[in-house]
Amino acid sequence: MATVPPYQQISQQKLKERDAQIPTEYLLTSGQLSQLNSQHNITHLPRSEEFFTPAEITIINSSAPTIVAKTSAGEWSVQEVTEAFIKAAMIAHQATNCLTEIPIPEARALAKSLDTTPTAPRGPLYGLPISLKDCFNIYPSVYSTSLGLTAWSAAQSPAPPESILVTLLRDLGAIPGHVKTNVPTGMMMIEGQNRLWGQTLSPFSKVLSPGGSSTGEGVLGALRGAPIGVGTDLGGSIRVPASWGGLYSLKPSSGRFPVMGARGGLSGQRAISMVNGPIAAELESVRMYCKAVVGAEPWRYDPGCVPIPWREGQMPVGRKLRIGVLRNDGVVRCQPPVERAVDIVRKALEDSGEVEVVGWEPFKHAEITTLVGRIITADGGHNVPGLINATQEPWYDSMLPYKAVSTSPDTDIPTSAMWELQHLQSTLQKEHLDHWRASGVDAVIAPVAPWAAVRRGASAKMPYMGYTFVWNFHDYVAATLPVTLADRSVDLRDEGYVPLNEIDRAVWEDYEPDVYHGGPAGVQVIGGRLEEEKCLEVVEFVDSLLRGKAYVLAFC
Repeated sequence: MATVPPYQQISQQKLKERDAQIPTEYLLTSGQLSQLNSQHNITHLPRSEEFFTPAEITIINSSAPTIVAKTSAGEWSVQEVTEAFIKAAMIAHQATNCLTEIPIPEARALAKSLDTTPTAPRGPLYGLPISLKDCFNIYPSVYSTSLGLTAWSAAQSPAPPESILVTLLRDLGAIPGHVKTNVPTGMMMIEGQNRLWGQTLSPFSKVLSPGGSSTGEGVLGALRGAPIGVGTDLGGSIRVPASWGGLYSLKPSSGRFPVMGARGGLSGQRAISMVNGPIAAELESVRMYCKAVVGAEPWRYDPGCVPIPWREGQMPVGRKLRIGVLRNDGVVRCQPPVERAVDIVRKALEDSGEVEVVGWEPFKHAEITTLVGRIITADGGHNVPGLINATQEPWYDSMLPYKAVSTSPDTDIPTSAMWELQHLQSTLQKEHLDHWRASGVDAVIAPVAPWAAVRRGASAKMPYMGYTFVWNFHDYVAATLPVTLADRSVDLRDEGYVPLNEIDRAVWEDYEPDVYHGGPAGVQVIGGRLEEEKCLEVVEFVDSLLRGKAYVLAFC
């Protein structure tokens, strides 16, 4: 009889434990599961009276500001709001496998305490359930922070402190962590899969990836399992799943939101900072979250936060808004649905008469993308590979380059070599700042990735994240904006295109209109460093131009 590898034994036990966390009243019948599994697109689910009552549908499809207004006025109890989102999250999970740990007892207890304590201060996020990416420590003596690694499947002992952001959200009146959401192995891929919790599915298509590494947040947001979710971003991990879930999001600059107490596979790496930020179905929810978190003065609790209050009214006065548009970074051309999304936004800006639109000349994207790879593997790739190998986990194809680094000699570079990389980074950052200032732009519109949600498993053959990596490298702000859906009738292949390189060829040859049909195609809006407020104001302006247009399809 074949011996079951350690990782499989651990996973089997952990999945049983997670299944037991789902309230029995929210377990779907076999018929309901078969129905959802047979449907290519399930984004209608949050509006389905087969699964939800009319009252629940109203609650889970409301924006964060609406929910807080209702709970603060006593029109909705915190418990009924929390329960509606618990139910939505449970149904979303059973359809997509988007969750890891499920701290429902603690969420219910917190909701009850807010309802039954009349003197409790009603903070700016009062009664608002907020889902958390798996990397955040919440109730750490009870629940794991595994990052999808079977070696980290147990709750940490001794238990670490709770993530500062979690405590802050609770102090603001929120219900943080009614669920924790799935990530790829070690948060090191844009594919939503790991050996502990398994594969997460996109609600838009059974064959397309939900993205990563904030995989579950993108899925849960699309299916209304939380009014706001919190993801993290080192190279695109908020923006990719948010865009592929048809959602708004914000990747801030480092220092605006607290990060201490979150677990990572590259802890201690500071050249390119991991940041966290909100993901939501409405822009107003993203803005509300940002204003509340910064308003709580996180610099009093996290030494890495900068003491800058939230600043409204950052749009230019006395002149037109000037926006650069990037359609192709000169390294990898985007597939037709993504190009069309960029073109839709550019046309809306030009037609408005209120914006000076200019082409944005990409600045050394190939060089920067290569440098990012060198920086994040400067430890010789020892951290995550050691954890993967500890329980005999098979390596995913998307992570084989990382494995190669970990098994190659002389990849764990000395401090002097790391300083050289950081010096080069500083030089490129200054050159880029001069490039940005010389252009006179207030913001740049760009693709999030070459695909409108890549087909599942295909990113290993065409690993390119240059459209997001570059902005993490410079520590610029970036927000996502949903635009449209891939349409096989209009997003046709350019059969005469001559690829620039092998990855460009792989991306272009991968495109099949029938496969990508229905995939969300959005853009990112990039602002200068620490210009979160201005970036969101630009997003709001662009969004106002797009909504209601015939060529912009409504998202879930």
